[in-house]
Amino acid sequence: MLRSPALLLVDMQNEFVHPQGKLFVPGAPETVPRLAVVLQAFRQAGLPVIHVRREHRPDGSDVETVRREAFRRLGGFCLPGSWGAEFTPELTPVAGERVVVKRGWSAFLGTELHGRLQEMDVRTLVIGGTQTPNCVRATLYDATSLGYEVVLLGDGTSSGSPEVQAANLRDLSALGIPILSCAEVIAFLSSPKGEVPSI
Repeated sequence: MLRSPALLLVDMQNEFVHPQGKLFVPGAPETVPRLAVVLQAFRQAGLPVIHVRREHRPDGSDVETVRREAFRRLGGFCLPGSWGAEFTPELTPVAGERVVVKRGWSAFLGTELHGRLQEMDVRTLVIGGTQTPNCVRATLYDATSLGYEVVLLGDGTSSGSPEVQAANLRDLSALGIPILSCAEVIAFLSSPKGEVPSI
């Protein structure tokens, strides 16, 4: 059972989702229609939705050390106000949905996310977005460390290749992370019994 769930969408921005983005993740575009349906289901159920946006200062001083060379080479990425930092249109926040700005891998690191979730009495995070080995995985680890129950959207997350995605899903499943499809989560939200469909 998903207790007091919220949907957390990680880095679904043009920089990662659009083929012209500087950090394009090849698996990301195919997740957008599925995530859009999940997003609509959460909205219809009146459940919390949090959109996570990566942004960096123009001088790159807040970029992870392993990415600073790429930041310089690419002329910056995820700059505030830029096209790349914008959310992909199908997943744009609406009034009342919170946006959390992060500058590192995890959506919890140096952000107000934990406090916001506590205010909303969220116990379970349903997580989708990109990309799985980096920001999604770091966010999952921090969420579980902070005591949240988590569900990963297996077909609502993406990586640089199908092989990388499959390997990460295997690793996370072996750790005990519940992995559901977008359709399974939607079925739960529409179930009058509030039961997780069998998988």
